[in-house]
Amino acid sequence: MTTPVVTAIAVYEAGKKAYQAYQRPTIPYLRYSGQRDQALVRAREAVDIFTALNATDPAAYGPKLEAAKKLLADLQP
Repeated sequence: MTTPVVTAIAVYEAGKKAYQAYQRPTIPYLRYSGQRDQALVRAREAVDIFTALNATDPAAYGPKLEAAKKLLADLQP
């Protein structure tokens, strides 16, 4: 049974993971070190996570989702 506390913890953990993937220089580092495929994987993961989080709180996660989508688009060939 999913309780509000379990849901809140899951949202928190997903948000933390997305923040780390998006905010850390991992994606730019991978991109500029010739590892574009790995950068794409990380950027897609950030978009997926922010999409899920946006469904729970659009005001908080909408801008981050848009930024993640822009980053992903910039990485696309």
